[in-house]
Parts: sequence; C-alpha cells; structure tokens
Amino acid sequence: MEYNWASYYRKAYENEKKKNTVLAGKTADAETKRAELKEKYEAICANPLYKTLQLIALPVRVVKKTAHKTKQFFKRGINAGGSGAKIFWEETQNRKKASSEELLASYKERLTCRQDSYELWMKEEEPALWEKWERLLQDGKKDRERRKCLVISYHEMAGVTALSQITEDAVLKGEERADILLFAEKPKELDERAVSYIERWFQTYPETKLFYGTQDHIAEQKRHYPWFKPCWSPDTLLGFFYFGSYFAVDRAWAEQIILRGHEDARQNLYDFMLRLVKPYFIREKNLPGQLIPYWEKEGEAPPEIVCTELILYHKQSTASFDIPADREYYLHTGEMKKEVHTEFWGYEKEYAEIKRKFINNICYRIKPGCGKDAADFCAASYQTSEPETWAVVPALKQERNERMQTETPLVSVIIPSKNHPELIKNCIGSFLERTNLQSIWGSIEFIVVDNGSDENNKESIRAFLDSLHVESRYLYEPMPFNFSKMCNMGAKEARGEFILLLNDDMEIIEENWLRILLGQAILPGVGTVGAKLWYPEYGKIQHAGVTNLRVGPGHKLGTFPDDRTYYYGHNTVMYDMIAVTAACLLVRRELYLEAGGLDEEMEVAYNDVEFCFKLLEAGYRNVLRNDAVLLHHESLSRGQDGESEEKWLRLLHEKEKLYKKHPLFLEYDPYYSRQLAGDASDYRVGYPYPYERPILTALPERREEKRELAKVRSDAVKLTMEHIGNRKKLTLDEPDILEIKGWCYLLGQDNALMERILILEAEQGNFYYQVPIKECRRPDVEAVFSQQTNVALSGFTCRILKADIAAGSYIAGMLYRNALSGKLYYGRSEHEKKLDIESVGT
Repeated sequence: MEYNWASYYRKAYENEKKKNTVLAGKTADAETKRAELKEKYEAICANPLYKTLQLIALPVRVVKKTAHKTKQFFKRGINAGGSGAKIFWEETQNRKKASSEELLASYKERLTCRQDSYELWMKEEEPALWEKWERLLQDGKKDRERRKCLVISYHEMAGVTALSQITEDAVLKGEERADILLFAEKPKELDERAVSYIERWFQTYPETKLFYGTQDHIAEQKRHYPWFKPCWSPDTLLGFFYFGSYFAVDRAWAEQIILRGHEDARQNLYDFMLRLVKPYFIREKNLPGQLIPYWEKEGEAPPEIVCTELILYHKQSTASFDIPADREYYLHTGEMKKEVHTEFWGYEKEYAEIKRKFINNICYRIKPGCGKDAADFCAASYQTSEPETWAVVPALKQERNERMQTETPLVSVIIPSKNHPELIKNCIGSFLERTNLQSIWGSIEFIVVDNGSDENNKESIRAFLDSLHVESRYLYEPMPFNFSKMCNMGAKEARGEFILLLNDDMEIIEENWLRILLGQAILPGVGTVGAKLWYPEYGKIQHAGVTNLRVGPGHKLGTFPDDRTYYYGHNTVMYDMIAVTAACLLVRRELYLEAGGLDEEMEVAYNDVEFCFKLLEAGYRNVLRNDAVLLHHESLSRGQDGESEEKWLRLLHEKEKLYKKHPLFLEYDPYYSRQLAGDASDYRVGYPYPYERPILTALPERREEKRELAKVRSDAVKLTMEHIGNRKKLTLDEPDILEIKGWCYLLGQDNALMERILILEAEQGNFYYQVPIKECRRPDVEAVFSQQTNVALSGFTCRILKADIAAGSYIAGMLYRNALSGKLYYGRSEHEKKLDIESVGT
C-alpha cells in the first residue's frame, strides 16, 4: 500500500473508474429498467382482480397453506420492516417518523456541510483559537501605557519618502498620536476586532516590532479561502509579499526607514518592508524564539516578529467563487486565480528591481576557497519558467568565457549508489551536458559512494568516472545500505566549499539550476537549499519542500500536476521550509561538518529531515527554490517506503527516533500553520470530517440469526468496497485498526430517504456484526450515476478496533432502511469481498 496520507484509496478508485465508467453507466441503465419492470410486475400482482383469478386457479389445500404462511409472514413483519427493523433499528421504533421534506432537508444540509470545511472550521474551531490568543493577553500589565493604532491604507504609500509625512498629517487632522502603524490594503476590510486586538497585543508585549497574520475572503456574505501564513520567513519575503493585506509595526522603529518614494504604492510598500526587516535578514542566525510555539510554554515571551493565526482581515470580493464540492477528490482547492487572489503579489517583474537592489546591499557570506569575494557578486533578476514570475539570485558580475579552474573545487557532488551504472551515467552525464557551468564561480568534483556493486557494475562505474573530463572519485565499500553513512563518507573526502547531495536517479533538465542553488546558499543565515523535483512523467510534482505534518514529515503537492499555482505560490516562488529532501540538497561544507552530517542511526528514512532540523535549531534557514527543477526517477534503487509491512514498520521506528531527538518539532512546523490539514498532500483547511479521523472508531454490535439478512436481500443495493483491511499505523503505539472504505447506493430509490449500516457476515457461524459508518460525499459517483436520485452522499468510511471483532473471515454488506416506510434492503459487496481478521498485521 502506497503511503501518501489520505489519498491512496482515491487513486485506486480513479484508476478503476477509468476502466469501468462506460460499462457501469450501461449496467446502471439496465438495472434501472429492470427495477421499473419489477415495480410494474408487483403492481399487477397487487391488483385485486389478478389475485382473485390466481386464487380461483389454485387448489383449496394450496390456498390454505399459502394463507397460513402469509399470516405468519405478516406476524413477523418482514415486508413492513418488522423483524428486520426490530433486529437492526430497535432504537428507532418508537421515534416520530420524519416527513420526506425533513429528510430531504437533512440530506441537503449534510451535502452542504461537506462542500465547505472552512465553514465547519469557523463554527467549531475558530472560537477556540480566539480564546487561546486572548489568553496570551490576560497577563499583560494593566499599568502599561495604552498603545494606539494609526490605520494606513496601502494606497497612501504612493510617492512617500518618510512615514513621518503620514503620521504628522494624521495629527494635524486631529487624530490621536499613534505609536503603532497598522497598514491595510483596504482599512474597511479589517475585522471589527483587529484594531483593538493589535493595540492590546503591543501593550502586553511592547518588545513586538512586527505583527501580521491570517486573512480570508468574503463573497456573497460567505467566507472563503483562508490564508494561514508561516512564521517569519525572510527568503519567502524575497519571493513575494507574503504579509498579504495587512501588518502592524512599531512606529518609532518604522520611521527610521527612508523610502525611495516609488509612485506605485505597492512597490513603495515592498521596498519599505525589505528595508525595515533587513536587520533580521542579515543576521547570521535566526532568533531562537522564532521557532518556538511560545503560546504553549509557561512564561515564554513571543519573538519580535509575530505571526497570528487569528483571521483579522476579510477581503471583500465580487469575483465568482468556484469552490470544489469535495476536497477528497477535488484536491486542487488551493489553485490560485489571479483575478480572485489579488492579495498574492510581489513576484511580478515590476518588483524584481526592488529585490535585486536589496540583495546587493546584503553582506554575502563568501568564504575563501572559491576565488571570489563579495565585491565580485551582484544580484541578477530573471524570469522563471512561470509566465509572470520573476526571481532574484546572487551571481557573478560578468560571465566567464572559460570555466574557472581552481586548486580547490567549489562544489563536491556526492552520489550514493549500488549496482546502477546506468543511473550514474544518466545522472552525471545530464549534469555535465545540461548544467551551465560557465555561470558558477568554480569547478566541480564528483564523489560516487558505492556500498557493494557486483564486479561487472563496479568496473562499469569506474570506467565511466575515469572517462570524465572533471575530477571524480570512487569510494567502494561493501556494507548494508545506510544512506547517512554513505553521504558522510563522501563528505569526509570532499574538498569543495559546498556539498551537493544528489541521488543517483536524478536527471538534470535545465541549465541554471545549480547557479540558483549556489546563489541562495551564500545568503546569510541560509542552511540547506533544495530544488523542486518532478516525477519521470514530466510536469508532476515529486518534491516541493518537506512539511512536518501531524502524521510526520511529508512531501506536499506530491503527484500534483505542476501546470498551476498552488496555495500562494508553494510550487512557483521560493519558500522557507522546515526541510528539503537529500535527493538534491546543497549546503556549505562547513555547516555540514558543524552539524555532524547525517545521523547514521537513521539508515534509510528521515535522515535528511533530521539534518535540516539540526540546522534549524542552530538558527539557520532551509530554503526551497521552486525555480530550480530536476527530474527524479524516485526509488528505483530501493523501492518505495511503506510498500511492505516490514518497510512500514521501519519507517515508524525511524520517525520515533526523529522526534526523540527533536521533540520541539513533534506535530509542529513553524512554516506550516496548525490550522491547515495535518494529513494531506495539498494545502487546505485542517478541519477533519468524522470519516477522516483515523483513530475515531465505531463499536460493532454482534447479532445472531444471520439468516434474517437473506430475507431482506435485494439486488437493488449496489456496494463497491475500495479498501477493506488493516489501516496503516502512524505511530508505533497505535492500536490495530481495521478500515473499510467504499461507496454504495440503492438502485431506483431516493437515496436521501435511506439510512445505512455496515454489515460484516461471519463465514463460519450464524452471526454477524452491524457497524455504524461515517458518510462522505462522492461527486465522482454522482457524475457516473447521475440518473440515480440523490446519489451524491454515497461514500462511507468505517474504522473498527481489531480487538472488537472475533477472529475469522467476514463478507461485507450494506443494510438500507427507508426512513419513511421502514422497509429494509440488504446487499453484499461486489464479488463478496472478504475481510480475514486473522491475516491482518499488527
């Protein structure tokens, strides 16, 4: 089973759906016609005249026998929902029957809820978030001087050279002198509590210099598109203006800045912010408080730059919001539309010169050995592969005609490998053929670390390296696979100022990728630098940074097509991230050795994440450059993690090691809001529907007399099981949980009027289990079976503790009950899919 969080069963279904869509549609039409004919036949049989004719034709003995059976049948109440309802829905017998209008209204409400997880988040979780942040202000000293906000519209920044121009004009107009400047794209769009809260924050924490936070949209009196922002992220700010539509600063600090007076207000504002935060940017290391979730530590003071999760700005929008109906299948809810998301700006060409001048004023960290110093560099701006996105990176002032030769190489490329000479040849060959080596300021050396190739492959690799026109070394040492140890072996032999860890299954596809990574790596405070990686199928994302989710470290946007912009540029502009993958990781050799290299106790997984955690805790930043793209033929050498129980268990053990070494980051990522999903590859609100909560299990109820099910069995129940078996654990201490997922509907009936319960029939023995399910919306099923009535809410998920089910084999089925008439319908899964409890792993 592939481990990609909650999306594995979606993939399985989508693959199957492509094959069976046409056939399923035809089958559904045929079944509908069959049901219609059956209803007509039953209507004829129910005709009194027809019954009289039939009775006259039967012998008296048969009539008496039939009458007796009918009497007993009606006593048991099968056709009226009697025996079945008594067995399966005892608790509903005495309740008041709902009208069809009430049931349909309830159905629509359930559908609506599943269309907007943000609405549910606002109802259930936003009030608690306000309470948490309000508690931070309770201990503020009441005797501190009251702080006052002056609200400044973004458009007021046009042509301004000194903020005192604005503050003094405000005093002349009779406004109270302020010591907090609250900038807002449109002041009327600030939340009604924003000004008061920010004033109290600065009063409680007078050391705060900069305050910013979350915002959303309002369209047709409904809130949409929340933007939960990261902690202080200097490199992200060089990618775009990630403060968005509002921020507040200490006035005395801000008035020290001399502005350039750009006539374009946004350009002037961007330039002002870069100048304002320059002292925090050029520090060799981040302040420790920037990473600590201070609201959870007793007496911990917040950092000088604060990011709040409170939503203090509501962007009024008249644009049409086309929000996908279900996030489980319409994953691209973060797709950016420029006409809607006008708060996403600063990556365009008109801002490139501002960023270029800013970088030129930063003191580069250039070490001896590369033959250059800071005076030899200037920032270059260029258009990325994205049509409207421009980036900046330090570069040489003049291009060289010949590749620079030095005694000490600039970059040592370390490539771990075993028995894959064809990958080595493709990796290094594409590197030398496609990389613009003239644009970097030093030479390259390759170090291949081999942990035991056979003799033929060993000789093939050695011969290839000997044929290269650049320096190369071959470290051969047979040993069990240990990625960390192999990288550290290469690092000990490396002579370059920079170390580039590169998988043997990488392929270079563009010329400026290395220049971009090197330019980023020489900026002050930068630790590791990573590139965006594509799967071999061009245009599908494999890596766009590592995020430390609640379920553990993971690649965001994995398998997503890279033909659009997701969630404020997470695949298009540079971002500070908690970690980047060692499949392509550049770092100064000095830092690599200072951090002790990769942890050799973590042999296979999470070693790169652990290395990035160490640098982050030491005060350095890990940066993803989305404008440097490589191709990754992932896991050709060792296979996917989690494709077997053994590998999955190993992954859990290494994840446990990771958080024991770095408890600060357990379920916490300073660059990823806790209000976003903690178990998904895309960027979306973190409200989990009941069917998505992995530890929320149902209590199965054992029932005897399995033959009762056969009496209400109906071909009209269409049940498809997509997954039935063991749910993979996320931590070692989790209990064994059985997971059942799929979709079902009742043919020719109004599915809005039906109640459902999952049945597990024991193959051996006269018993079964009935288990409550969690509903989920399936627009994909609705699209295929559109002729069925109210079929959208056909999906279901069920999780059961393994300990609650007796060992043995079971066949899954679904029991329907018409909420108006009480009539029952029962159907088994397609191909009578079985659950073998004894075979479920622990």
